[in-house]
Amino acid sequence: MRRGVTALLVFFIEAGSRLSAAPVMGPEGLADQTDKRQLVGDFLQLSAAEASGFWPLYERLQSEWRALQSDREVHLRNYGRDYAAMTDALALEYTKELLLHEERRIRLMRQYLPSFQKVLPARKVARYYQIEEKIHAAVSAETAVEIPLIQ
Repeated sequence: MRRGVTALLVFFIEAGSRLSAAPVMGPEGLADQTDKRQLVGDFLQLSAAEASGFWPLYERLQSEWRALQSDREVHLRNYGRDYAAMTDALALEYTKELLLHEERRIRLMRQYLPSFQKVLPARKVARYYQIEEKIHAAVSAETAVEIPLIQ
């Protein structure tokens, strides 16, 4: 999985730099959260004052995101366990859980927006949210490849 995410990241980073200097990277595909933090920092180019406000918020958001991802991983393991004996009821439960996860992700990102706006200029906030969205897209694409369609 990491190899696929890494390939997607390289593609998006190269394409982004050619088209708009906008990076893409995937947190779950990175060796650890330190790598992600370093990449976010490299692409945001924060001043010392911006960094002192941004990084504590970033760490809190990432902590909440990891908890959300942990719940998603449990759900995916259950999907794998139930795949061979999938019923209509389980399929519907899976669909609802998938949508709920996305709603929670978006709610979490919305929740932090005002705080980020207090410590960064609007363009850097937008750039950070673009980076996070590209991360999510890369990881979601990799996950989608690994999860078989319900039969």
